[in-house]
Amino acid sequence: MPPTARSHHYVPEFYIAGFTPSGSRDDFLWVHDRKEKKGWRQRPREVACERDYYRIDVDGLPPDAIERDVLGKLEDLGAQALARISSEKTVPTGEMLDALIGFVTLLAVRTPRFREQYFRNQRDLIRFQCRFVIGHPQAFQAFKQSMAQRGKPVPDDWTSESLLAFLDDESRYTIEIPQMWAIRNLLDMFQALLPVIAGRLWSLFESADDDFISSDNPVSLNAAGPEAGRHFGIGTPHTEITLPISRSLTLIGSLDEPGIVHDAGKMEVGLINQRTLDSAHRFVYSARKAFVVSVPRTATRDDPDVRRTDP
Repeated sequence: MPPTARSHHYVPEFYIAGFTPSGSRDDFLWVHDRKEKKGWRQRPREVACERDYYRIDVDGLPPDAIERDVLGKLEDLGAQALARISSEKTVPTGEMLDALIGFVTLLAVRTPRFREQYFRNQRDLIRFQCRFVIGHPQAFQAFKQSMAQRGKPVPDDWTSESLLAFLDDESRYTIEIPQMWAIRNLLDMFQALLPVIAGRLWSLFESADDDFISSDNPVSLNAAGPEAGRHFGIGTPHTEITLPISRSLTLIGSLDEPGIVHDAGKMEVGLINQRTLDSAHRFVYSARKAFVVSVPRTATRDDPDVRRTDP
């Protein structure tokens, strides 16, 4: 049996290697910590990973089954698709397009930012359910009877009012969400979003001079114009999914615009990099210490300020 994998990448190592100066896994890239406001150089295998991030405890399966057998296979297909794009400078079709869509979908749902949002939603849901049971007289009475039948009677001084006050003071308790819930949500969301993302048409942008950057949350969703409205999702028209795939190439998926292959100038590279910065959870990855960003003055690509930044 191979040794159990303990260091689990939530952004694949082969993908991050595309943002090193040479495109090699053995090369170094710049890691920018937006929380601590500092940067350093590191190899791709040492970033975007956490110990036992996808570990499972299921009888009959190894602890790293999700990391190796599920995500690993999707990553292998994604690596083939990105290699095809890099060599042919075009968006693939057929099975390679299916592999690309699977890879984009996987990147969108596996990151810490996505997991934390899921945990936050689950905690809010649990608090709502508790508040309903405690605050509704009949539901609270049924809860006390159920606890008594299980041999855990509710003390008499635990009134509805005191329990609601306790629930409202989040400093007095924590709600722990099992990791298996997060992994199951990852797989469920992957299946749900796959056909939605598959409905997009993909454009490829290539930069000859300035570098694209990536992050620990590399798939970003942005409004392509005011028609998208203030609240939009992956299936909303007039939005774009942006995924940098190397320091020189970026994919943009649209529900409205036909796919094209386009040379990206400084302004477009800067705007795409700004999207990557905005969607980053904490860490940004780049080939060089400084890179170009463009700050748009409107909700569209028009009229940006272009500058070079060291985050």
